Amino acid sequence: TSEIESFSFKYNDSTVHLIDTPGFDDTYRTDSDVLKDIVFWLNAAYQRQIRLSGIVYLHPIDKNRMTGSAYKNLRMFQKLCGDASLQSVVLATTMWKHVDEADGIKRQEQLKNQPDFWGDMVNQGSRVFRHDDFRASAMNIVTYILDQRKRTVLQIQRQMVDEGKSLDETSAGQELERELLKQRKAFERRLQEAQDEMRQAIEEGNRKAIEDAAAQQERFQNKLNEAIKGSDDLRVSMEQLLQKKDAEFKRVLENVELEKTRSKEEAKLVSQQMQELDLKVKASQAETEDERRRHQKEMDDMSIRLTRENAENQVSFQEWLNAEKARLGDQSDRPSFREAFEGQTGASIGQVAGAAVATAKKSRAWSPYTSILILALLVGSNAIQLIGIRNDTLAFSRKTEAKLSLLREVVQKVKQGQIDDAEVKRALGTGGVEAEREWEEVVKEIEETDVLWEAEKRKRETKARKTAERTARERESASPVAEAEGGASTAGGREGRPKFLM
Repeated sequence: TSEIESFSFKYNDSTVHLIDTPGFDDTYRTDSDVLKDIVFWLNAAYQRQIRLSGIVYLHPIDKNRMTGSAYKNLRMFQKLCGDASLQSVVLATTMWKHVDEADGIKRQEQLKNQPDFWGDMVNQGSRVFRHDDFRASAMNIVTYILDQRKRTVLQIQRQMVDEGKSLDETSAGQELERELLKQRKAFERRLQEAQDEMRQAIEEGNRKAIEDAAAQQERFQNKLNEAIKGSDDLRVSMEQLLQKKDAEFKRVLENVELEKTRSKEEAKLVSQQMQELDLKVKASQAETEDERRRHQKEMDDMSIRLTRENAENQVSFQEWLNAEKARLGDQSDRPSFREAFEGQTGASIGQVAGAAVATAKKSRAWSPYTSILILALLVGSNAIQLIGIRNDTLAFSRKTEAKLSLLREVVQKVKQGQIDDAEVKRALGTGGVEAEREWEEVVKEIEETDVLWEAEKRKRETKARKTAERTARERESASPVAEAEGGASTAGGREGRPKFLM
């Protein structure tokens, strides 16, 4: 760049301002003009309480050696910063795509290790970075500078603003003055040589040599005049710089302020958007919570309703079951499956079920629990008890367990009204030859279980009889009447029957 320019961008919650300055050895501008521009901007910013976070010095790595101009620029940069600010300096190498990787690494190491190049600066806290001309490497440099959380004041700012020195009295001005003095001496010598060549050409009458010598003389005279003017330009104070450069600085500063304003507006807009989003999220959360509560209330109401209905169904079923037990009489004296249907000799289980349905319909009003009675008749008189027994209570075969599970499912469907009485036989899978045989086996196993119950019942009756006899003998010595009454009481008692006991 030939002029100072500013570039701004957002980084996390901050706005970063990059100030790009021209370099020395510009084709169209003298080093004095470039230095005055840089110094003016730095000092004007310092006067307005603008502090630098860091300074980045760019060096092309594709140069195979440190040229005289590069060394001069580095010396000028050091004088501008001063030793106290070197910890805020980043030395970045560029142009890596134009150099072999190994050569570039070697050159960068030489720069870091040579005291006359970057060695002294690195020893005083400067950091070396590699910039590959990609955004990632550039952001690495910016991140490093911002993470230092430092503000620095350059040596040129202290000397001109705080100490009131003119530019030629500063370290940077004196460094440039030495360079300009070298140039003046060199140009004076070359100008003298051109003048000598001119006199010789005139004496020889060589027109071509005269023209060449005249051109060289003019060129070196212009260079000498520029060097002299450059030295004179350094004799300028900060006030004089402000008069000359104030308009230019205001333009740059306006761009910075404009960027600040735009950043604040963007931050305000982002904040508003975040607030709106937060309100939407909270509203959505409230709606979700209301929906969850409504759904939970519906589930609770449904649970209460189902619990109540289940309790009512259990009470109704128990009342019906008690009534059926009373109607059928004491089940301890019940007939076996075959005896209960001796009038249906040779009939299949499906036919027996059909006959039971017909009989139930004729005998009394049809109810939702009639089918449960039919199921009891179909698979044995203790089917009702079997429905309520856990699978691990009785040691039935797998086939019988499966049939009993099916029986429980059919009973549940009848209670819930999912199937009517006419579908009971089909739901149980009766009617086919194989199905009839399977149910016959189930009934047989159930009846064998009843035999076990009868054996248990006789065992209990024997125990009760012996207990009664012992009680009678104990009472015999006390009173014959008591013995008679005790014996009558024992004879008239009845043992309560559990559902099943294995």
